[in-house]
Amino acid sequence: PLGEARKALKIISGREIRAIHRYWLSEYREAYEPSIWRMINRADNASSMIIDAAYDTQKQVRRALLDVLEIFDFVVLPVCPIPSPRREDFHPEMSEQIERLLAPVSLAGFPALTVPVQLENGRSAAAQVIYNPSKDYLPIRILEAISPELVDDI
Repeated sequence: PLGEARKALKIISGREIRAIHRYWLSEYREAYEPSIWRMINRADNASSMIIDAAYDTQKQVRRALLDVLEIFDFVVLPVCPIPSPRREDFHPEMSEQIERLLAPVSLAGFPALTVPVQLENGRSAAAQVIYNPSKDYLPIRILEAISPELVDDI
């Protein structure tokens, strides 16, 4: 199911964008980015079989992540396949790689903390820390482990 997460996310997101923005889409058409319209149009043109498959994938991804998060308190995943990509690093393959990393968590609707990491070479990276939504005490514990002084200010 994780391999299908990216496609499913695009269909479901397009449907959600249409539903949430339905009152403004016509009036503010020009204010929406072309990429948003592509998502909406992709979802509008999807067959009921594709839509059903997207929601089925969403359920499978949620279940798979919950299974992992019942064993581990949290999972840490990269946000990007390389540290702080430069403009010249961006190409369609890079976008697909980033989407593959982020799509499962977004599709599942799970909470995630994004943690910046400064690297020794002066570049930076980021990690997403995904945790079980039923364990609402975990974000503070994770932040305490990363930066105790930050939690003292909360």
